[in-house]
Amino acid sequence: MLVAVAVVGVSLWGALETEFVRSRVREKLAQTVRAELGLDASLGGLSFRLPFRVAAYSIRLNHPRHGLLVSARELLVVPSFLGLLSGELKLKRL
Repeated sequence: MLVAVAVVGVSLWGALETEFVRSRVREKLAQTVRAELGLDASLGGLSFRLPFRVAAYSIRLNHPRHGLLVSARELLVVPSFLGLLSGELKLKRL
């Protein structure tokens, strides 16, 4: 049983490393920042960290009318666990 859980965990972690998943998460994260904060997000690379964290690199957050608000080398995003269970990406902490 423990071996089966480990195999599933490694498989899921491997799926996170695909460009398809990274592209989809990057797109969804930008949409969520826009919806929840009203800012346009430009995101570079992504990496996934345990437990349930996404590190985004080369970040630019722009206000729709006033332009660049902030840029950062790295931004740690903590999604809402309950949101993930319901299939939605909701920000718990940014």
